Amino acid sequence: MSAKSANSPAAVPSTVPNIGLARLYTIIAGLWFCLFVSALDSTIVTTALIKILSGFNALEQAAWLVTTYLLTYNSFLMITAKLSDVIVFRAFQGIGGSGLYSLTFVSILKLIVLEKIGFYTGVISSVFTMSNLLGPLLGGIIADQTTWRWIFFMNGPICAVAMVLIFFSMPSLKDGKSNAERIRGVDGIGGILSACWPIPLIFALQEADGTHLPMRFLHIPSMALILLSMFLLGMPFYVIFVQLPQRFQTVNFTTAERADILLLPCTLVSPVGAMAAGLTAKKVATEYVLILSAAIVCIGTGLIGSLPTHAHLWPGIYGYEVIVGLGLALASPPYFMLLAMSIAEKDISVGTGALNMMRTLGGCVAVAICTAVHREYTSDRLTAYLSPEQIAAVQTSSAALAQLPETLKNEVAGIFGGSYNRQFLIILAFTGLNLLV
Repeated sequence: MSAKSANSPAAVPSTVPNIGLARLYTIIAGLWFCLFVSALDSTIVTTALIKILSGFNALEQAAWLVTTYLLTYNSFLMITAKLSDVIVFRAFQGIGGSGLYSLTFVSILKLIVLEKIGFYTGVISSVFTMSNLLGPLLGGIIADQTTWRWIFFMNGPICAVAMVLIFFSMPSLKDGKSNAERIRGVDGIGGILSACWPIPLIFALQEADGTHLPMRFLHIPSMALILLSMFLLGMPFYVIFVQLPQRFQTVNFTTAERADILLLPCTLVSPVGAMAAGLTAKKVATEYVLILSAAIVCIGTGLIGSLPTHAHLWPGIYGYEVIVGLGLALASPPYFMLLAMSIAEKDISVGTGALNMMRTLGGCVAVAICTAVHREYTSDRLTAYLSPEQIAAVQTSSAALAQLPETLKNEVAGIFGGSYNRQFLIILAFTGLNLLV
């Protein structure tokens, strides 16, 4: 399937509203803020995890602080995507991270003609740069300078701005259906099942030593591969932004603020990659852009998995971050362009929700796998240096690690570094599979 397939009748939207540029730009701005809040909630705790959980003596539960959000986020992606067909729900796009993420891309696909989707998706995707940049930075500053509770309080003002912009500019969906008909089209049982089924999977992985997904999607080879590929892409995406800040703090002994600064090389290349992908896809088959991005992510993930394990921060990490950040950014727009080419217009909403669901589910699974690997790897090796009481202390609080004698602390840092390397190499295997997909 190439970019030329966009001319197929099923892929061409028939209900794109005729709106002026000023109104369109207002909508894009509102959608940008919506997606910013959603993306910010996924990244703002990454650098604050160590401090938040150390305060509860629950450092070993770090992954659950991430996966509990992602599980609920993931569970409602397709539900909110389907509810995008109900006009009244447009006024509540500031409610729920899953609704913000899913409805943003649903709106783009319904408001923009197909030949311009790549450009506007690239514009919207630039939000990930800001969230990846500001999220960990704000999380680190707030955790170091004030109470971490402000991390969760700050959503309100941003949501208010987004809701005002969207409420007064978003056009109604003119498809001849009433709100009652749209609500009757929601599969309640399927929605409940989609919300529940990932939880035992993640629990089993993590504790180890459309509304339902339309089956017809799996009968479309291109769509089935897109969903699988997005699942595999979500794994390195979330591991980079969750595990790498933890590595900086537990292996290199940085502060939360410093850990965010060290992530800048990865985040700063994101807008370049997202815009480049959107523009390149106009001249090159979209699949080739996606293959290139998967190859770059493979290289970057493998390099990060080979970092030195000593406490001294090796400067080569900056180059490795640029590589993986560029690959992840290049991958964002092509998925939504391929989605629009692969399914009928009536399935765009649920298809977008399914695509986003697979991304976050991949992240949940990856973080859970990394947690299990870290627990097994460190428990087996720390016994050579620490007593059982000391092992329990360093696994539950960063303060206990900081209080160890310098020589002993460096040995423990080396073990933690080896654990993180193994985690990234395991994720590399899934990333390599994505390249084949």
